[in-house]
Amino acid sequence: MSNESLLKTMLDHDVFVMEDKKVPGIAQLAVDKGYDTLSAAQKHVLSPFMSHGCDGVENPGGHHNDCENVLTGSELESAYENRNYYDAMLCPQCVDELEEYRRQWERISRE
Repeated sequence: MSNESLLKTMLDHDVFVMEDKKVPGIAQLAVDKGYDTLSAAQKHVLSPFMSHGCDGVENPGGHHNDCENVLTGSELESAYENRNYYDAMLCPQCVDELEEYRRQWERISRE
C-alpha cells in the first residue's frame, strides 16, 4: 500500500466531497504524480486525512468497545473499502470482533 493507493481509494469513496476543492485536487495530484512530489504545504493539507480513528463496535448487548485504534496506511485503505459493508470505519480487530458476533448470532439462530 502506498500513499498514492490510499489517496486513490479515498477519492473513489468520496472522502473529500465536503472539503474545500483544493483537497481533492491535491489528492489527485498525488495520485497522478506521486505523493513525494507534493510540496510540504500540500502534504500538510492532506495530513489530517491520512489517519482516522476506529469507530469501534457494539456487542449484541449494546455495549460499545470504545476502540481507540488509529487507522493509517493499508488499514485505513481497507477501512474505506469496507465502510459501506460495515457501516463504520473499523480496524482489523473490530472487524474480527464484529464478524465473531455475526457468526455466533447465525449459530444461535440455527439452533
